[in-house]
Amino acid sequence: MLKSRRRRRGQTAIEVLFIVGIILTGIALMTPGYIKESDTATVVAYVKNSAASACAYLNSGVTTDRYPQRILNAIITESNYTYKAFRVVGVTSSESKDTITVGIIIEYSGKIDLGDDAIAGTIRAFIISDLAESGNARLVGDTLYYGGREVVIVVSVVRA
Repeated sequence: MLKSRRRRRGQTAIEVLFIVGIILTGIALMTPGYIKESDTATVVAYVKNSAASACAYLNSGVTTDRYPQRILNAIITESNYTYKAFRVVGVTSSESKDTITVGIIIEYSGKIDLGDDAIAGTIRAFIISDLAESGNARLVGDTLYYGGREVVIVVSVVRA
């Protein structure tokens, strides 16, 4: 009887180890895909938050010499330091093996003595600098990287 209990305990331990092995194998197979998807969602959130910060700064109508906000100062001065109701109205994303592309659509009211392309380029420069400054992404030359993948930011600006 004692021999039978020992054998049974040994079998139970092997069964538990087998089940744990299956669970760990499943985790090892699922984690890389989850992390890749998580990177994309994280980058989209960072870009959207940075674009929203740019809009808030532009809506303040007050300039500062702090970096990277000073990148946006030209838009504020060309709007005569008045409120223009900048806001993020759309976010899109796509990805390939080594590139994440995030599109941002920003809307504003009123007239600014800059073309929409110039405003979009300035906001894009702010977003890239803001992401590189936050330490979550790195800037190599003119290219932004997050988690080893290139991040392409496309900003469109439209008047309401």
